[in-house]
Amino acid sequence: MATFVYKARRRSGEEVNGTVEAVDRQSATKELRTQKLLVMSLQIEGLNSGQTDSEKDKAVLNNWRARLPITAKDRIFFCRQLAMMLNSGMTLINALDLIQLEFPKVKMRKVLSEVLIELKNGLQFSQCLQKHEKIFTPLMIKVVASAEESGEMTQSLRKISEHMEFWSEIRKKVLSACAYPTVIFIVALGIGSLMVFFIIPKFDEFLSKRGAALPWSTEFVLNISRVGISYWWAILLSIFSITSLIYLMFRHPKGRRLQERLCLKVPLIGKIILYTSMSNFATTGSLLIKSGLTVVASLKLLAGLMNIKVFHDVLAHAANKVVMGSSLKESIQNPLIPSVVNNIVAVGEETGALDEVLAELGHFYNRELQGALNTMTTMIEPILLVAVGAVVALVYFALFQAIISLMGS
Repeated sequence: MATFVYKARRRSGEEVNGTVEAVDRQSATKELRTQKLLVMSLQIEGLNSGQTDSEKDKAVLNNWRARLPITAKDRIFFCRQLAMMLNSGMTLINALDLIQLEFPKVKMRKVLSEVLIELKNGLQFSQCLQKHEKIFTPLMIKVVASAEESGEMTQSLRKISEHMEFWSEIRKKVLSACAYPTVIFIVALGIGSLMVFFIIPKFDEFLSKRGAALPWSTEFVLNISRVGISYWWAILLSIFSITSLIYLMFRHPKGRRLQERLCLKVPLIGKIILYTSMSNFATTGSLLIKSGLTVVASLKLLAGLMNIKVFHDVLAHAANKVVMGSSLKESIQNPLIPSVVNNIVAVGEETGALDEVLAELGHFYNRELQGALNTMTTMIEPILLVAVGAVVALVYFALFQAIISLMGS
């Protein structure tokens, strides 16, 4: 337990000073809030005023999680907390000051303290966030900048948090869908290596002493083991070379785009990439347009947010075409863009409800994405299990056939 010296304000406006005992800053702030006090400042009793914020944090935070990097979950929590406080009538500076005291991550508290200083020096909130682009995403910065002009900061922050939460769930579903097949593949690789380097060589030694002719299946399995043992270094070198080549191609702009186009042609993986990109385009585009950004500004930001570079190129080119006077439907026409997207965008432009139809399009592709992920999981799991079973069955069949052959001779 530590003793904290605080300066707070009652709802009546009266300032109060005092001390409170708590485990850390967050607990101390919660205790003061239960007393219906608005915390203005809070520090450990006896700490030297010359200490840095990081030294103070180390003095009160024994939780290792507090020093972890900032995640999407932290950004969602920040936006939700700030929206709630602004909606309750607090000023932006007071709200940020309170969040800075309560936030569980040391790094975010340090950033928010810098943001507060910059706000008090006269910078706009979006300009303050832009100085910390590694913490706050370009989407957050653009929507906040638009909200400053429209005066709808609370609503915009809620939309950002909902959008980030939506994509956080999508990422979890993709990772969850890929996790089980990956585990099965690793287990299969381990079983195969165990058989090639340990089990089969023992049978090879046993059968070689007998000197009898072996069935073709046994010879086939034994030859695989012999090649693996004799040329393991060449196999590892080949795997390393292929992996390095794929990585270097991915790092090169043209190579990455070639890889992406090839992946888009793979039956199930291509659908997942397409549905993810179109869902991102539709849901994020709807959020940006609702926030007051122009179509051109939205397209440019969307292009930067696209992880798939071929879709980045399409949207960047579309932004230039809109500037030249083309409609959005004409601008995004491309073999990579499904016709349903063009048709929905055309309807949105004609009715003047582009943000609403894009939101519906995003929900449509989200459902399609979930269906594709379920299909992938349903198909890959039995295929991998059958493949593992087939390898094991082949080895046992070959070895038992050899034993039967020896018994017959």
